[in-house]
Amino acid sequence: MAEKVILFEEKKDCSGCGACGNACPKGAIFMREDEYGYSYPVIEDDLCIKCGTCKKICGLRNHTNMIEPLKVYALATRDEEAIKKSASGGAFEVMARYVLQRGGVVVGVQLEEEEDSLAPKHCIITDMDDLYKLQGSKYVQSNTGEIYKKVLEYAASQRMVLFSGTPCQNASLRNMLKDNYANVILVDIICHGVPNGRMFKDFIRYRQRRLKAKVKKFYFRDKHYGQGYTTRTVYERDGICKEKICKGELFAYIRFFSKSLTLRESCYNCSFATRKRVSDITIGDYWGFNEEFKDTDKKGLNDELGVSCFLVNSKKGEAFLKELDDNVVKIESSYDMVLKHNKQLNAPTKMPQERELILEAYKNNGYVELERLYWTKWFGDKIKYIISSGISKNKRIIKNMFT
Repeated sequence: MAEKVILFEEKKDCSGCGACGNACPKGAIFMREDEYGYSYPVIEDDLCIKCGTCKKICGLRNHTNMIEPLKVYALATRDEEAIKKSASGGAFEVMARYVLQRGGVVVGVQLEEEEDSLAPKHCIITDMDDLYKLQGSKYVQSNTGEIYKKVLEYAASQRMVLFSGTPCQNASLRNMLKDNYANVILVDIICHGVPNGRMFKDFIRYRQRRLKAKVKKFYFRDKHYGQGYTTRTVYERDGICKEKICKGELFAYIRFFSKSLTLRESCYNCSFATRKRVSDITIGDYWGFNEEFKDTDKKGLNDELGVSCFLVNSKKGEAFLKELDDNVVKIESSYDMVLKHNKQLNAPTKMPQERELILEAYKNNGYVELERLYWTKWFGDKIKYIISSGISKNKRIIKNMFT
């Protein structure tokens, strides 16, 4: 008799990508949240046939095909409107637009309205009008649902697919695709780590109570004050839509994420935080671009507008970038230059000592307790961002008076 399948021994050994459930031929695996809101796969023993498929496709267990980048670029789209809507240089937007224009499909994360909140979910779009749903950074782990199965179906139909996700999600998808993914372009993001979906949804509920309104959309990064962590909340009150723009780190959710206090346990042991990459292309923010290229012709690229770093990791990724040449501005860079401001390309985030305090507070008293902790334990940080937010707002008002 075959032994019982054990997917992981410790929480640090599971990224929560959800691919094992997609790969199971008997549908014996489902995702369940732990006491803190992080999702882990659970096997229904009565349905499991002990085939071991789930373990074979696990990206965290098996990622032998990782390669060093062939080329590294600083890059931005030529479309001024697109770059305003993008978190950095619009690298994802220009790739997605190319694929959609040729009848392909694009896979990424959207914040979907769900009951009384917003939920991060991987979805597929086929229409250019839906591209806005996937644009912008999402600092939260997505619910992948059955997205891997759907990508496999499109791969089998020979339709072009652009898949965007974290490195661990890409690794598992690549294992499911095996070597038969000529029409699938895998794109991973430079990942700092991910908080969980439940905490994010509770944060949105908290925003709704404060605003006394229904939050319709939330943007982790907005460029009203230039590049940086400025959030935009679109909400509806009495049938009228309004928006509120402020420094993201005024909120415990954003600040604790940036301090690495609420990441998934596996993120602190991430085996993808390395020079070798698992996808065809890696994208992220090119922080420090102006500093690194101060004595170079920047070709119009600018930190204030947003610049993407673009790592070409495979021959397929290289060929794809050539197809985009007419729509982007790019300058060749190097891995080491990008690494200076993107430490997750070299090593995983270190787990802070206060993480347990944060998670226990959230488990026992909900999200509102995190805001209380922010005011007490990190009072100096909170005041700093309140002052910073006021300065940024006044600068914008003065600028608008003279433009």
